[in-house]
Parts: sequence; structure tokens; C-alpha cells
Amino acid sequence: MRIEENTCIDGIERRGRVYYMRIRVPKRFAEVEARREVNQSLRTQDYPDAKARFAVKRQALLREWEARLSSAGACTSADNYTAAMSLLDSLGFSYKPMEQLIAGRLDDLVERIEKVGRQDHGSALAPAALGTLDVPPVRISEMPEIIEKLKKADISAKNARQLWMWRNKYIQAAASFAQIVADRPIVDISEKDALRYRGRWKQRRDDGEVTTEYVTKKLRFVR
Repeated sequence: MRIEENTCIDGIERRGRVYYMRIRVPKRFAEVEARREVNQSLRTQDYPDAKARFAVKRQALLREWEARLSSAGACTSADNYTAAMSLLDSLGFSYKPMEQLIAGRLDDLVERIEKVGRQDHGSALAPAALGTLDVPPVRISEMPEIIEKLKKADISAKNARQLWMWRNKYIQAAASFAQIVADRPIVDISEKDALRYRGRWKQRRDDGEVTTEYVTKKLRFVR
């Protein structure tokens, strides 16, 4: 499907070859969002992909605004944390703890500071970009659902069977870790826990119960 340049349809606008999200901020969020309109690149030239990305980003913004209304920008719930991660992705960044940012490339840190400086300072996006966001106590059994939300745009084209297979990889991985170690909050999982999990699968491989390829998959999906 082709959209003429600079024509906005259902919040998606084509500028040159790239699609953008362009939406008005609802009046009820005026007290927590200084912008009247949001313009963000969807970073794609494909319209179906743009529609999927738009849905994810719009939902992330709504969650962010709701979080500001209810808790002055605090980001403590899993949904609000997911929203902050989605907004961070819209800037082209992945989450890194502050200690990693300080020890990493200076230009990466400077770029994050510059981009965050152009955002609303009340947003949970700032601590997310600068690696100081409080991580909610999400258990490993909750992670498959969160991963699916974060990857919504990437899996939107999968049919029912493909989606079941994709989803089941993470559900089984979480269940396996919970059985061998414990269903702990992600933030509390230690190196000792990881070594215990890996050791259990290596032992099964050495005993001939499973193949090396099977073990590699089990480790990859938990990782």
C-alpha cells in the first residue's frame, strides 16, 4: 500500500521514503505532557511494518502518560517499565546500566544525553536512557509475555502456528529455569543461579539424555 508523501492517515505520515508517527496529545494528559503533538520516526519504509510499529509506540506513550498522571513519572510496574523500554527503542537505544555507560564509549553517552535533553524531563525515558531506571521485580515466569509485547512489531506478520512456536520457546525456557533454579525476580538472579542452570543442562547432555544442539537452544532462550 502506498501513501502519498506528507499525507497523514490514522496517525502515520510518509515523509520521503520513511514513515512517521504523528498524533495529537489527548487533553487529559496536558498536565504531564508539554507537547501538543508527537512526531517520531517509525524507522521503516514498509507501510505494514509502520502500522505495527505505530501501534506499539502509541501504546507505549499512553502507558507513559498514564504513569505520570498516577505516580509523577515513577516507573515501578512491569507495564510502565515496558513502556519506557519501547520509548527508549524509539530513540534507537537499548537499555544499559549507568556503570556500563560510564565504562563504555563516550560518544554513546553524549548522544544519549543530547537526545534525552530534547525530551520532557518528567518522563521515565530519561532514567531509562541514562541507565538509572528502577527495575520492577518481574519474575522469570512473567518474561515471555513481556518479550512478546516488546517484539510485537517484529512478530506481527506471523501466522497462528508460527506465533505459537515463537511464543513457546520462551514459555518453555522460563518454566525450565524456574524448575531447575527458582521462579525468581530477574533482578535477583545471580551468576551462581546461571551456572547452576547451565550445569544441569550440560550434565543431561553428558549423560546422553539430550543433544548439544538442544542444550544450546535451552541456554539461548533463557539468556
